[in-house]
Amino acid sequence: MAYMVVFIATRWGSEEGGLNVFNTGVALGMAKVLPKGSRCLCFVEVLPSGDAIPPRGIVLLPHDFKPDSIVDDIRQNLSDVSEGMVRGVLVLGHDVKTGDLAIQTAKLLKGGLAKVQVLSAVISHMDYAAYARQKGHDLVVVEQRAEQQRMIIASADLTFAVGPYLAARFRQSSQSQDERPFLKQLTPGAAEIQPVNVGEGMLQVFVSGRLGLSDDTIKNGILSVEALLRAYDKARKSKLSFFRARGRLFVCGVESDGGSSLLSKLERRAAENAMFSIEPVIFTPEQHENYKLLASSHIALMPSWHEGFGLTGWEALCAGVPLVCSKQSGLAMLIEELRIQLPGQSFSNVELIELRGSKIAGEPQESDVDILSEAIVRLAENYGQRKHDALSLAKHLKVKFSWEDCAFQILSETGWPMANSVSVQWTVRRNMAREAAEGREEVAFLLELLDSPDRVDIGRDWSKLCSAFNYVSDAGKRMNAAECKTLLAQLRPLADLIGNVLKHNFGGYPRETNALRDSGGLDVCWRYMAACKGVSSSFSQFTGLLPTNLLDVILSDGFLRKELLFYLSDFSTEFGRSAKSLAQEFCLHFRELLTSDLKLQIRLARLTAVRPDLLIAFENEMPESPEMTLWQELDAYREESERCRTVEMMSYDIAYLIDKDPLLAPTVLALTTLRPRYEGQAVEQAISFFNVLQGQPVTKEWRGDKRLYAALLSVTMPTSKLLAVLEAMASDEEEAIRWAALDLAFSPVLRTRLEAAHAAQGDDFGSLLRKLGRIIDLAVTADGGHPWLAREFLTHFGAEFIDPSQGTASRRFSVLDFPQSRILIGPMPGVRFESLTGSEHPEVVAARKEVRSSVRRVLLVLPPLSVTSGESRGASATSTPPLGLGLLGTHLAVKGHDIHLVDCHRFPELLDDIIELADSYDIIGCNVVISTLRSTMELFQAIRRKTAHPLLIVGGPAANLDVWRFSAKSDEESEAWDFAIPSAAVNALDDLLQALGSTDPWPSTQHLVANPLSQILSFRGIRESLGSLPKQLDLSWMEIDVDRRIYQGPDGVYEPAHTRDLSGSVHEAHVVMSQGCDWNCAFCTERKDLSGGERRRSVEQVLGSVRKPKKYDFL
Repeated sequence: MAYMVVFIATRWGSEEGGLNVFNTGVALGMAKVLPKGSRCLCFVEVLPSGDAIPPRGIVLLPHDFKPDSIVDDIRQNLSDVSEGMVRGVLVLGHDVKTGDLAIQTAKLLKGGLAKVQVLSAVISHMDYAAYARQKGHDLVVVEQRAEQQRMIIASADLTFAVGPYLAARFRQSSQSQDERPFLKQLTPGAAEIQPVNVGEGMLQVFVSGRLGLSDDTIKNGILSVEALLRAYDKARKSKLSFFRARGRLFVCGVESDGGSSLLSKLERRAAENAMFSIEPVIFTPEQHENYKLLASSHIALMPSWHEGFGLTGWEALCAGVPLVCSKQSGLAMLIEELRIQLPGQSFSNVELIELRGSKIAGEPQESDVDILSEAIVRLAENYGQRKHDALSLAKHLKVKFSWEDCAFQILSETGWPMANSVSVQWTVRRNMAREAAEGREEVAFLLELLDSPDRVDIGRDWSKLCSAFNYVSDAGKRMNAAECKTLLAQLRPLADLIGNVLKHNFGGYPRETNALRDSGGLDVCWRYMAACKGVSSSFSQFTGLLPTNLLDVILSDGFLRKELLFYLSDFSTEFGRSAKSLAQEFCLHFRELLTSDLKLQIRLARLTAVRPDLLIAFENEMPESPEMTLWQELDAYREESERCRTVEMMSYDIAYLIDKDPLLAPTVLALTTLRPRYEGQAVEQAISFFNVLQGQPVTKEWRGDKRLYAALLSVTMPTSKLLAVLEAMASDEEEAIRWAALDLAFSPVLRTRLEAAHAAQGDDFGSLLRKLGRIIDLAVTADGGHPWLAREFLTHFGAEFIDPSQGTASRRFSVLDFPQSRILIGPMPGVRFESLTGSEHPEVVAARKEVRSSVRRVLLVLPPLSVTSGESRGASATSTPPLGLGLLGTHLAVKGHDIHLVDCHRFPELLDDIIELADSYDIIGCNVVISTLRSTMELFQAIRRKTAHPLLIVGGPAANLDVWRFSAKSDEESEAWDFAIPSAAVNALDDLLQALGSTDPWPSTQHLVANPLSQILSFRGIRESLGSLPKQLDLSWMEIDVDRRIYQGPDGVYEPAHTRDLSGSVHEAHVVMSQGCDWNCAFCTERKDLSGGERRRSVEQVLGSVRKPKKYDFL
């Protein structure tokens, strides 16, 4: 699967301004995030010189602003990368410069590429209406230019703007309220500048941009010089040491021709007072030279009257240089958002100023000179601290913003499957959730929904809603009463709106269905409750934001009602006073639920242990009350309350408690988060130490995050109790505790520790992996499944094989270690339990796609004698499983692939599942003998009539004898299969799996024979390298020990199997001892000239296979 992204700009690099800087950066980022085989084309008017040639993955092409010629070049490049593999083309332009050209190019492409999705995109970089008018342009011309910009934005399939100011400014650009695309904000990647910790010597100031007289009313170049002169005058009078020596002003971006008069004027003004010299730097496309000057400067100035964003100021922040920044800029708005997103970061390194501006070039307002000069002096005061904060902020920006992230933001709006890459998307969204990254943009989205209620689409907009509610939740903690009141007034009608949508979509389902968890509805409800808590100052305000329709949905889900109870407990101090009757009335909702929901009982016990006033809401049902009927039924509540008391009594020695009773571990973790200051508690002791060591509090990813606490707790546990502790955590009521158990079970470091313990006790590693796999299965499947746990499982399992370097454990998991959770990767033939709730959640779907890009699904089949239904499918009486397929499947499972084996001799009824689930596999391979030739042909035909997705492979004696290719009775049968594997199956399948991720022609070798008639293979073509060498012996099978869990039937694992022994206690385990034969019997497919002779496994390997079944848990 490949894509093509086309950029249309004027230059490559920084020449001709910020538009091209942005285009170059996002193109470089795009080339890194697109899947293998994709291509980025960048059309520019003038190709750069040799030193500026872009890296691999980007093709630079000249253009003449004509759509026809650009389309021709795109078509040529599509043919170069095999047009059949390209699933989408995005044509991206910039503002009025190339925006319309991108739109027209995309339209022409759409007409000629029927099977390829073509989209146009426009990025807005400036507000022409504000910018051009200040430069003195004619009003009519300005309006025409602005209208042209609005029309371009309204006409594109996707629209973006650089920074928060332009995003807000152009969100209403389209003429049709209903049809306009939702304009998304883009933030540039952090500039690649190495910060320098300069000392307080000669003051060096940096100002950059298009500094010609024609731009002076916008860029304020003269103002910079006048303000710096006044700053020197003020500072010298106050004897500020920084200004004693003669300074330097680097003026970067002076025009080589038109800027001479401005430059002369600047130099004369500075020379008159001998306070600093002006170092003019003529514009050059070589950014790294300017970056060196910037990094070596003490202060950077961006005093523009107006900037759509302000790349020069952004570069100063990335360089760790204290900055004076105009408030009339998108950068200033972004800085304000960063203050919220980075609460622990000081912004003393930034001075935001508001300027009046001047209509006459070279004659700044006196008030503006004073404002800018005072800001310069303030930055120079206590400069050491300001520089420290600047360097700290630069580190944050480099982590938080990259051109790859910017490119991904663009791709995420396309809807292309690869744009859901979990390794990027979940990280980005999690950070946005923690730091409220969307801010004003997403709140504006909420307000738009109120204006257009028919636009609410939870399935489409759930992520935007969650980000907006995150922002409201976070912002509510810092707002004053009046601001919170405004938000309260907006949230209630929004809750009605969302409640109606959710009720309509899910109201008809019984409680605990998949529907809410398989959509983003669960996330929206959860984040909405957090937002309500953030802006509510009382219990009545909070409950007033929960209309009946939304409350019904929340109470219908086990996770959401536990979270609702948590938020109610935050107001429990009111329950003994004004809110008593209201709390008791509201908590009647929980009466019926408590009797049947054991997990809710446990949550209530933990909350009341820390917030006893919560019991007042259940006063009529309290244990001390004469009416004890309800509480007598709440066994789980009483048992957990007793555990809470035990933990409270000995919180100073929790390791001792958990060593005696591992079931206390989840209780400890729950109470630690609810009330994190248990005196002497071991985990808090470590956390406090980290806080002192780092100089700032240890932060969690979200409110209930218990992973760090659980990791510290595990350190105190002896290895003999660790598995029991993890199992208790994995079965807990709280999703965050199960999440922590899952993370610990996957941890390579913990696994290495447990491996060492198992080795010391003489146990094998396989047994440990099975036990950890069971713990992970418990965490994932508890409560019927939760989307966040499902996503985590897929992410961790994928990481085992996508990035093997991250682990230190000597053995990795395989899908066989997770008999239940593995269904999240894909369906399994013959499995009768239902899919997990939340398995179709958007993030789980995205994680599954990411995993499936590296973890391939392979189905190995021993075909039936017949594919017809009825008696003729009868099962074989033999108890011998397909050992060769078992060896092959074990090998692929160890490599991380999702392997299933179906023995249609034993279970012929599973044939229907094979056909039904065929499109979920990458490869389906059959071990074919002469007697199953026809049934396999018919099976392949049935699959091909249903789907073209999996590669269909034939192996076994029919392929070894080369009779397979001559058994087809029709063209359809001849085209139905893709590869034959006559020998060396282990190596051949490894080669084929590797080829799946390539766009090169399919390989065809003596061990892997491609079908030249296959329609599937024809798209990429076939590269033959058969050679004339004799068949090489495949010895890799000798090293493989069959993992008998691979033999799964409708009733579970069937090998080793019971024998006919009357006691039923004897099992027979089949062992592979040899392969091939030294004899040449004409009737046998294993004769020497076909098999290459007999190869025997060593005695030690055979004995290991004999002993191994004793260690399986199911024996």
